[in-house]
Amino acid sequence: MAKPGKNPPPTSRETPDGRAVPSALQRRLLYGLNVGVMVAAAVGICILLNWLVYRQYRAMSPDSRQWVRYDLTSTRRYSLSDQTRSVLKSLDERHTIVTMLGGAEADPTQTQEIQDLVDEYARASGLLEQEHLDLASDTERRAELLGEMAALYADDTRAVREVLATGFTHIEEGSDAAPGLLDELVTIQALLQGVIDAEVVTDDTLQFLYQLKSRNDLAQEEYNKIVALRMEQLGADWRLRLTEDGLVSRGEGKDLPDYVLLLAHLQQWELAVHQELLPTTYNAAQAIRSRIRGSRVDSPEVRNRTLMAKDKLVQIERLIREPTGERDSLLNRAGEIANALQVRADQVPQRYNDARAVLSNQACVLVTTETQARVIPAGLLYRGVGSIETVESNAQEQFLGEEQLTGALVSLSLDPPPLVVFVRSNTGRPSLSIGTGADRTLGDYSHVAQRLRAVGIEVADWTYDPHASKAPPRRPGQHVVWVVVPYAKPMPEHPQTMSQALKASVMRFVEQRLAEGDSALIALAPNPYANPERRDELLALPGIEDAGLADDPILALLSDWGIEAQIYRSAYRVTNEDSEGRPIAPASPSFTVTQWPEGGVLGQALDGIATYFQEAYPLEIIDTPGVEHTPLIEITDPTAWLQDAPGPQQVRGQPLNIPEDAKRDRVLVGVAAQRNNARLIVVGDQLWATDGATTLGVMPDGRVMPRLADHPGAYIQYPGNSELFLSSIFWLTENEDLIAASPRTQDIRRVPPISDAAVKRYWVLLTGGMPMAVFLIGAAVWLVRRKA
Repeated sequence: MAKPGKNPPPTSRETPDGRAVPSALQRRLLYGLNVGVMVAAAVGICILLNWLVYRQYRAMSPDSRQWVRYDLTSTRRYSLSDQTRSVLKSLDERHTIVTMLGGAEADPTQTQEIQDLVDEYARASGLLEQEHLDLASDTERRAELLGEMAALYADDTRAVREVLATGFTHIEEGSDAAPGLLDELVTIQALLQGVIDAEVVTDDTLQFLYQLKSRNDLAQEEYNKIVALRMEQLGADWRLRLTEDGLVSRGEGKDLPDYVLLLAHLQQWELAVHQELLPTTYNAAQAIRSRIRGSRVDSPEVRNRTLMAKDKLVQIERLIREPTGERDSLLNRAGEIANALQVRADQVPQRYNDARAVLSNQACVLVTTETQARVIPAGLLYRGVGSIETVESNAQEQFLGEEQLTGALVSLSLDPPPLVVFVRSNTGRPSLSIGTGADRTLGDYSHVAQRLRAVGIEVADWTYDPHASKAPPRRPGQHVVWVVVPYAKPMPEHPQTMSQALKASVMRFVEQRLAEGDSALIALAPNPYANPERRDELLALPGIEDAGLADDPILALLSDWGIEAQIYRSAYRVTNEDSEGRPIAPASPSFTVTQWPEGGVLGQALDGIATYFQEAYPLEIIDTPGVEHTPLIEITDPTAWLQDAPGPQQVRGQPLNIPEDAKRDRVLVGVAAQRNNARLIVVGDQLWATDGATTLGVMPDGRVMPRLADHPGAYIQYPGNSELFLSSIFWLTENEDLIAASPRTQDIRRVPPISDAAVKRYWVLLTGGMPMAVFLIGAAVWLVRRKA
């Protein structure tokens, strides 16, 4: 019984409106269900929003997409360079990029990186499609692509295919006037066997006959090997495969035919038959016939066999040497076949051979149009030998995929590709690298040459000698740029540097080529004896003979183009000041340029990209009828001044005496000029395009050395030097639309690398600090709720 004054305990929990209050279990289920519904709704909304955004993104133009995607990586890993975007905008036909990667030894990280880059290209242009193949599984599609490649290179391989078809036909089938060469060899074999069967020769002669017949047998065996090779390369329907209609009929997943290898074997066999086998057989037949002599005491049977043997030998001699009716002699026909099997150097399908070698056994990236194709081995997409990463390397810095892909797109638009010829100077040093391995000689311009080849431009190194060597051959309609590398500074202790005869000959040659519409790039070197104000004084020095030193041949050519080159004078800048702000020694002749003249041929495409000039010689422009000048490079430094050689007398820490009239705020060191169809670029520095400047690399540990730019983990200290050279070549070849910052400039870090100590701190913070912070926040919330 309840006590008075107290309410009885409730028998059930109800709300004021009479509804039952849920139990704790019911509440947990209800709250859990609500949270589950909200999570599912949030996930669904996120998926829907992502789908809507992606759909809208796909509908946007390539130019608009760049404003909704932002790349915050230190080396712009997910951004296409200005040059690439310029090339993609210039596309006027559909292109396809196919990655043929994978396999047992493939690196999944590199495969994904290459495919991501190709996807970036496809996103940036509506005229570019991408396709990704796995070499291990997509064998049928690979076979289709190989057939398409054979058709695309039909023009490249046409001459060799026609020669092969003609050669095989004449060797195996002959013509209406005469049987094939192979049948004639079989006939000779039968005649030789008939002589042996007559048994009228001595043992020595019989042994000689067996050797001769063995050589003929060997020739037929060698041809059977060629037939087996033909079967391997072309299949049973080789006649069709050598025609336009049979190029795409392969479809068996095998490699592209090696026409050049097949032709080389056929040429070698035919040469051996024409120059060795047939003459040897003819001479042997004559010699053996003279040795066979009958005797009066011989029986009629022996005499008949003797006459029969001689008759067969005569038949061999006539077959080889003498025409019969409309049939020419076998030796002459063999010579005609040998001539028919020859192809000119320009008919060798070099591009097809390069593509076939890669497509046969390497992972690669294929860039195609409806009429052309370029194949990039996967190994070229990464910096370093064999794409091997070291402990201090960084995959972002090693990846050169964009440079290679953009170069392939550019090369497809160059038909025929321009030819750049480096003309050696009196230093004798090669411009391009020669040889391989331990015997390799490094060239002074190997880096920029490699950059030129990457965009499909042909490169050659040539030593001018009008009597001993001819200039590299050019294709019909091919634009040629003659790069005149610097000559050695005249020094009396080195007599070969004092003579200007070679320089004068080269300048006459370049002047002639410019008059015929070619272009030239001239890098200047110092010549203190060319100072017109001190001419008599300098040439009067002991041991100095003029020999053209004062009237420098390069200055004469440039003067005709309205350019005055002061190669006897250098620009200097102040690098140190005393406590009162006065300039003190040492001064420096080197400058770093990051800004380019407005309206110049570069169009500010390289603004902000460091370009190094070790010793700059000033240029001046003189108005010349018919010549249009454009400033190319200007040095802007408020402390700069000009001084004649040998330069300021410098004692470290001592004041510099700078004449007021020598000070220059702006110094012109590069000029572009055009006269009719000819173009000329002059740069007043002798080292700006050499490997010493273009490959100056910075390692992660801070080392700065030449030829480190392509080392894994390094980045280029002065990327503008090679960019300036490439842009100059593009302007000289009338490809101004390609002048833009290339992918190489993205090696410059916008964010400095993280030190090892910082990496450890971040690791401790992420693995220990953040979980501990979450735990403490959760504990605090639990305590607050407990108190409530």
